[in-house]
Amino acid sequence: MRPAITLQIAATIAVFVATLFMASPGPALAASEPEPEAPAQNLAQLYPLPLIATGTEVAAEEFSFMVSVQLGGGHYCSGALIKPDWVLTSARCVAHHQAGAQVRLGSEQIMSEHSLISIQKILRHPLYQYHSHQHDIALLQLAGAAPAQFRPLQLPNARVMAQLVYPGVYLKSASWGALNARGEAAEQLLQQSLPLQAHINCNGPTAYQGAVLPSMLCLGFARGDNNNCVADSGAPLLGFYQGNYYHLGVASFGQSCTQTDDVAVLNNHSADAWHATRSGNYTIFSSSWFYLDWLEAALSGNN
Repeated sequence: MRPAITLQIAATIAVFVATLFMASPGPALAASEPEPEAPAQNLAQLYPLPLIATGTEVAAEEFSFMVSVQLGGGHYCSGALIKPDWVLTSARCVAHHQAGAQVRLGSEQIMSEHSLISIQKILRHPLYQYHSHQHDIALLQLAGAAPAQFRPLQLPNARVMAQLVYPGVYLKSASWGALNARGEAAEQLLQQSLPLQAHINCNGPTAYQGAVLPSMLCLGFARGDNNNCVADSGAPLLGFYQGNYYHLGVASFGQSCTQTDDVAVLNNHSADAWHATRSGNYTIFSSSWFYLDWLEAALSGNN
């Protein structure tokens, strides 16, 4: 049970929710509440990940919570420690490829082999839907705890949400991503700051047309404003408050972006021409706050 919050914080959160989710009536904080259905189109085909990462290099010591989810000895998805032996990532990362998956910690270099830990248990959200990206969140229990130098992220609380999550605020994400249409991962961990958008912007006729649900956060720029992004599936959305980083979201879907302006790089899907011309450079994250009850139950062994 989370502690009671002050009336001031509660009022701030109420204003935030009303502003951010203008087109979504009702509270958006309980994972058990039914969500409106996403549009009929297959979002998994329209907006595949990993995104093509841009950004600035960051030392692993600064983001010691970052992990690479690896298959066959190569980077597959990103994730973040939220406990010494638990990683928070995207459900799509472990929907079909579970056998042999490992987590790598301890180096900003993507191909480093030290600190590889096998995955003991996978907990996907029970309502995860591949085609619509709804409930795209999962927990990985590691076979052993990460060494003490790897400091897990904290999950958000009401005060953190009130202070850090509102339209226009810049939040960080970090990943190794993919640097080209062939899916080759960046060798160095990258970070980028992106503005949080109100749902009404991301759900407009030239963006995702209603696909961004109350359980999601939308970050990035309107098309033509800026082409920077950094994410691949499972990458954490980060907020910094009173000396600590908090896990605010899990990268779920979005369109590709590149570091150069010379040519658009597409992901070889028939729908790419459609979404390349219609959506802004928005990355969609599953909200950690929305799923806090499920996360806490899973971590305590009650799920």
